[in-house]
Amino acid sequence: AAARAWRDAAQSAFLAGYSQVRPISAAPGLLELFVLEKALYELGYELANRPDWSRIPLRGLLDILQRPTGGGTP
Repeated sequence: AAARAWRDAAQSAFLAGYSQVRPISAAPGLLELFVLEKALYELGYELANRPDWSRIPLRGLLDILQRPTGGGTP
């Protein structure tokens, strides 16, 4: 729970800072796609290098896939 709270706070802070430079609403689904792609990359990396740690990006992938889509922010 603490890790998810940290992730959510970090994600909100990043998006707030990023949106000051470039509007995020220009392509709402694009950000979700990039987050999914990064999570898949991380899973592949862990499977290749540290298989015991693969549960971490796998949990993140499951969280991403269970979120409602179309909101523009993951």
